[in-house]
Amino acid sequence: MVSAFLIAALVAFAVLVGWVGAAVSARHQAQSKADLAALAGAFRALDGERSACEAARGLVGRSSGRLVSCRLVDLDVLVVVEVDAAAAGFSFGPARAEARAGPATEAGSGG
Repeated sequence: MVSAFLIAALVAFAVLVGWVGAAVSARHQAQSKADLAALAGAFRALDGERSACEAARGLVGRSSGRLVSCRLVDLDVLVVVEVDAAAAGFSFGPARAEARAGPATEAGSGG
């Protein structure tokens, strides 16, 4: 009887670890996609917000994510990206990440 309980507890713990791992992995994927989308948009920032956000949307769409929002502020592109988090047939909802990219500042300019 005790061994059956221990086996059930170990299986439950293994499932929990798998779910936590899937959620953490989805969060990292969302952040990576957001970073790349912001960089893609920043590359096109001089062409305007529409062009920058189309570049960001295209990159995210090819990598199974969703571009939730995209804005151009001065020459900085700000994006929010979502990725579905799921494991073993259960969905945890979307993992969301934000990123910002723009032109590099000159060394010594203070910011």
